[in-house]
Amino acid sequence: MANRSQIKVNGQSFTSAQTRVLAHELIDIHGQHDNQLLMDESNHLYVIDDYDNSINPLLDSYKECYKEYTICKKHMKVFLVMMNQGLKRWLFLQYEINELESAALKPGEDEQIEADYRRMSNFQKIAEIFLRCRCCFQKVTIILVIWRSCIKEYDSCKRI
Repeated sequence: MANRSQIKVNGQSFTSAQTRVLAHELIDIHGQHDNQLLMDESNHLYVIDDYDNSINPLLDSYKECYKEYTICKKHMKVFLVMMNQGLKRWLFLQYEINELESAALKPGEDEQIEADYRRMSNFQKIAEIFLRCRCCFQKVTIILVIWRSCIKEYDSCKRI
């Protein structure tokens, strides 16, 4: 225990780590290391705010105002996003209204369009059936040609 030193602050024992923290927070105008605390940029605001305690109510008021400002800023951002979405929706609906008005639809016209569509779709089915029939007829024609050729050969064989 001969190498250990005791550190007491205001009659209370302190460890060396606690003393370092405490010494960092203290400003001793007459100390040899007072410039080190003042040169550390993280302490500038703390030193200035602690220099004159009459500024603390203003500082607290500023902190409250700034907190309120950040909350208002967040709400404003949400509001602007919602407003932008509403504007996009309004523009889309305006576009659809213009399209419907320019189409100049008449009552019952949609039923007529649907009937025309069904009829045209049936035409397509009928065209596909005709194509298949044409293919079949071509195959039948080939078969008939081959059949005729076979009959001719058979007839020629009978004569011999």
